Amino acid sequence: RGMADKSVDAVITDPPYGISVEILPNNSERWSAPPIVEKKAMEWDKRRCGDSIPEIIRISREQVIFGGNYYSDLLPASSGWIVWDKLNGRPGNHNGRLGDAFEFIFHHNHGANQPNKWIKTTGEAIKRGTKSHASRNKNGTQKIGMASPDKAGQEYKIPDSVIRLYAEQSRGIHTELHPATFPVGLPEFITTTYSDLDECVYEPFGGSGTTLLACENIQRQCFIQEISPNYCALILERFNRLYPN
Repeated sequence: RGMADKSVDAVITDPPYGISVEILPNNSERWSAPPIVEKKAMEWDKRRCGDSIPEIIRISREQVIFGGNYYSDLLPASSGWIVWDKLNGRPGNHNGRLGDAFEFIFHHNHGANQPNKWIKTTGEAIKRGTKSHASRNKNGTQKIGMASPDKAGQEYKIPDSVIRLYAEQSRGIHTELHPATFPVGLPEFITTTYSDLDECVYEPFGGSGTTLLACENIQRQCFIQEISPNYCALILERFNRLYPN
């Protein structure tokens, strides 16, 4: 709450979901997990951090929240939802649910900020005129040519709203000591899309430090916080192993 409005370029975060929290009619919350979930639940995941949502929106230009669907009642309206397709969904019965093959990611920003063009194209794509009425001359004959010849064959394009990336495959201290890790490539993708070199990214729920590593890899400044001393130690150890100097 001590941070100034729009003091960081982007917040990219994965807050606790409180997956088995039931929202009551008076908007209070009640933990209502079945025994199998109760046994596996981390104490920090038994409640959502709903009071952080308006602060995240206030302090940043871009807001990206993994698992934003668990906070949908607290988020502003946005058409910027992103789907992370994990490519290797888990089949079978998961406590009465189908195995998850994707996750929702919420994106919102202040103003019509343009995402970056960084996805390599084939170099052969051409934007042609549509077959609608707008593509015809006044006498009814069809216009010939491209709608945007200046954009034909561009080397890079803006990503679409589906991130196609395998769930975390590597094993290490992060998967040994934290129950909810994701691949570094996921925050790298998001950060590359919504920020520029040396811009400032803030992660208020540090977890295993994946967003910090992503920012280091692609040359963004990153400020990260984590409430658990054990996870803070994990973040430092993981970072120092990859960047010993």
